[in-house]
Formats: sequence, C-alpha cells, structure tokens
Amino acid sequence: MLIMNMFNPVSPTEPKKPTLPEQVTTDEMVETPSTTTQNRKGEKCQPPKDFDGKETNYKTWFRILEVYLRAYDNLFPDDQRKINCALIYMSSGRAAEWVEYFTDKHTKIVQGNRVFDPAMTWAELIKLLDQNFDLRRTKDKARADLSVLKMKQGELEQYILDFNSLAGQGGYILVGQENLCLPGMFLDSLNPRLRDKIEDQKDAPKTLKDIIEEVRRFEKSHYRKTMTRAKVMNWQPNRPSLCPAFTP
Repeated sequence: MLIMNMFNPVSPTEPKKPTLPEQVTTDEMVETPSTTTQNRKGEKCQPPKDFDGKETNYKTWFRILEVYLRAYDNLFPDDQRKINCALIYMSSGRAAEWVEYFTDKHTKIVQGNRVFDPAMTWAELIKLLDQNFDLRRTKDKARADLSVLKMKQGELEQYILDFNSLAGQGGYILVGQENLCLPGMFLDSLNPRLRDKIEDQKDAPKTLKDIIEEVRRFEKSHYRKTMTRAKVMNWQPNRPSLCPAFTP
C-alpha cells in the first residue's frame, strides 16, 4: 500500500530538497527530479523524506529510496549517481554526521573537484548503511562488542560508559526496566580486584545501578589508601582515572 501511494497523479507541494555537505561539490551532485516530473513511463513518484539517522526509520526510508531510484532509473543509470542521490536525502541528525565521515573517507580531489572513489559501489554503500543504521544489525554488533568488553586497569569510568552504551544499543536496557543478566555481565568484565570486593560482601548489591555505586566507592577508597601510602613513602604514583565527581 505504501508503494502504491507513492505514485500519485496529483502534484503535491514540492518539498525542499536537502543538500549534501560541503565535502561533495555541486559538480558531483546529481539533479533529482521534482514531484511534478514524470518518469519515462509517465508516472510521478514522491522522493524519500530526509533520513535523520534514527534506526527505527531506516528500513522505511531505504525502501522508499529504492522505489524512487527504480522509478527514475533513466536519471540514475550508474552507481555513482545512486550514491549521490542517497546522500542528498541524509542531511540531518546522525545521518548527516555519517555522510560527512563517509565523504571524507571515500572521496578524493580530481582536477579541483572532490569525487567518489570509483571502487565505491551502490552495493557497498548499502552494506555500510545496513551496518550503521539497520536496527537489527546494530543490535547484533553491540551485543558482540559487549561480550568481549573488558575493563582496563585504572579506567573504571570509561568501562562504565562503554558498558552502558553497548548494553543500550544491544537492547538490554529499556525504559524503566533492567535485564537480569546485566549485573553478571558487568561483574564478569570488571577488574578482578573490584569484582572480588563486590562478591565478597555479605549483602552484595544485586542491581547494576547498586553495583556501579559500590564499585566507585571501592575505587575511591583504594585511591585514598594509595595516596596515603605514597605520602608516607614520599613518592607520587600515577593517579588512576576516577569518577569525575570525586575530588581527593
């Protein structure tokens, strides 16, 4: 039904066409048809709306983009023009940031103009888009990264930040809910010294939030003892990375 409604004999108000970031020159941009332009079959096709980078919108946006490219296949005969068209409709939010990174990495200067690497194909772009914006794929990648995450010595806050970020991307953290497997996953990847401190308590914390609070408390205590020992020995050790809120 969605695809059928895209071919509309009535000419709607023409939307403002988004533009590419400055990395791609106007010489390299492809002219996209307006909603009043008929394709060679006499059909009028709505262009896709601007994609903002939200994973929940990606599949619908890309499906409409593919229909749009097929409808005007005479205007997008090769991979380079298809790539340019896709990037034009990625001009806001996280999608715009990704386009900036993509054009920096996959373009080069030729006779004063920035052009795409010929090796970058439409199929390769689809693969990159799926990896970065397909909700299922990003969730799988986050879970894989979380499974191998380990806390590095003296980097507690970075570990907490990475763990929460990957757990959220992996679908383990929902609004008002906490997956019961998270506390165990957090402890498994924690520094063994801190993990033993948590597990050896008589009333060990059960939730991820409480465990993180206890870990921070132990780390601060450990730092104070280290500093006291340093003063006694008259030497200054390398200060470990602690919670930003803590001031010794």
